[in-house]
Amino acid sequence: MTDRTFFDRAGWLLRRLLLALLVALALSVVARQFVDGGGGASTASPTPPRAGQDHWHATYQVFVCGERQPPFAFWEGGVHTHADGVIHLHPFTPAEEGMGARLVKWFEYGGGKLTQSEMRMPGRRETIKNGDTCDDGSEGVLQLFVNDVRMDDWSRYIPQDGDQVRIEFGPEGLTPAEQEDRIVIDESEATRTVDLEITGGESDASFRPDSIDLRPGETVKLAVKNTGSISHQVRVAGPDGEYNTSDDYVSVPETILPDEDGVVVVRFNEEGRYEFHDPTASVAIGTLVAAGEPVEEPAEPAPDDGAAQPAPDEGAPQSVDVTLDVKMGDSFYEPSELEVEAGKSFRINLTNDGKLIHNLRIAGVDSKYETADDLISTPSPLGSGVTGELVGQIDEPGVYSFRSDFQTGEMVGTITVK
Repeated sequence: MTDRTFFDRAGWLLRRLLLALLVALALSVVARQFVDGGGGASTASPTPPRAGQDHWHATYQVFVCGERQPPFAFWEGGVHTHADGVIHLHPFTPAEEGMGARLVKWFEYGGGKLTQSEMRMPGRRETIKNGDTCDDGSEGVLQLFVNDVRMDDWSRYIPQDGDQVRIEFGPEGLTPAEQEDRIVIDESEATRTVDLEITGGESDASFRPDSIDLRPGETVKLAVKNTGSISHQVRVAGPDGEYNTSDDYVSVPETILPDEDGVVVVRFNEEGRYEFHDPTASVAIGTLVAAGEPVEEPAEPAPDDGAAQPAPDEGAPQSVDVTLDVKMGDSFYEPSELEVEAGKSFRINLTNDGKLIHNLRIAGVDSKYETADDLISTPSPLGSGVTGELVGQIDEPGVYSFRSDFQTGEMVGTITVK
């Protein structure tokens, strides 16, 4: 073989390899476009749901001219819904994997249709198209948001585990109606935290504990940990005893991924038993039991009738005979043993160095908590990093116990009156 023949063949082989590399690169770009769904929201799905392996949940809401539509009715299949406002993705067959798990295919499986310009909701006959008018005469346009980010092209979008999908038809920029299926209480209003674990898969999911006690009027934060193999949700039925109504409480985030945390803040003013469940796993059910002495709400300020009121001297603390300093951790007081003289007034300066809320309550001469002769710190509760005080006087010698109302079993101490 001559040198020229060798180099000619080598060049031909190099050109073939370069062409194959370019073709592979082009195919990967096209495949990525099929998965990502174009511009707009980040919807990359490098691992679409796999048949017999993955089990995902994504919540959805549909608004037409500003009005929220009811959840679609149940249909079967590996990519389906349970009439619960949730897209369930656990493909049974290869046809339901990848492109078969797209949002537009989910509509088709339910008998509906979704394109860039029109929508027929599953279970409905009417098709809504861009340019159709709302009752106020304004022209509507179809829009889709994933995790509050608008998508430009959703034809290839595959919902991911934990996604929040919102479909809107109406004038661009129209603000949808507020969520009408839940009560939202800010975490800062909670006076106590209870840990709640949800574990298992769809067929064996369960809550631990499955029964939680609270007092009427008490605002409680349920700190939810998902230790299960799939994503889960928590929804609490309100006083009407029904789910998906305006008095429900719902976890934040609504879909809690495996090994991640969520929060539900609840408050029930009346005694009773209130059920909670996981909408994505019907076997997971629990109960909140509201019973006992109601939590008193702060007194309303007296109305201003125009009469002159003496100005309080906010800079002058109440005079006492003795002052004590106590620091609070998340399970202890330091010091936990105090001494005062009988008949002498005292002030306990409190500093909450913990991460949780706390207070200090001294049981009176009846040795019982939450009775009329208790002494309690102000403000109550004290948040993390907050200072407060307890001012009081005990005339009867003896040993009096004190505690935190929020860690009653472990955060305790005594005050000896001599």
